[in-house]
Amino acid sequence: MTDLAVTAARLLKKFGEPILISSTLGNDEFDPITGDPLPATAPTTILANAYLGRFTNDELADSSILTTDAKAIVEVKGILPEVGWFVEPSPGVSDWYEYFTKAVGSNIARIMNVRQVRRSGKNIIFILQLRAN
Repeated sequence: MTDLAVTAARLLKKFGEPILISSTLGNDEFDPITGDPLPATAPTTILANAYLGRFTNDELADSSILTTDAKAIVEVKGILPEVGWFVEPSPGVSDWYEYFTKAVGSNIARIMNVRQVRRSGKNIIFILQLRAN
């Protein structure tokens, strides 16, 4: 890991807040050709530290980002988060739960976009575009 990635991971661990990133169960997905439902898959859950913020005006110029969307910078090792997965504050931190709910507009958000920050060639730090679910 590069010095930059190490610093980012250290800062997220020290100042970040715990979130849960969860995959869908797969029972709401359909085969695009046949229209048949796909078999349910076991959910994936990742515990990560995140910094929650807002997108800049330059980032908002991208038509896919809404002004109500939240930006989360997260450190994830192993499993990569995907578009369509869900993010929620980790239970047990009441002030963080309230902040997350106000910032996102809901206590659960859907991942709309995943951008990898790859200085070391490894997927460790991600920027997630979150939208109230």
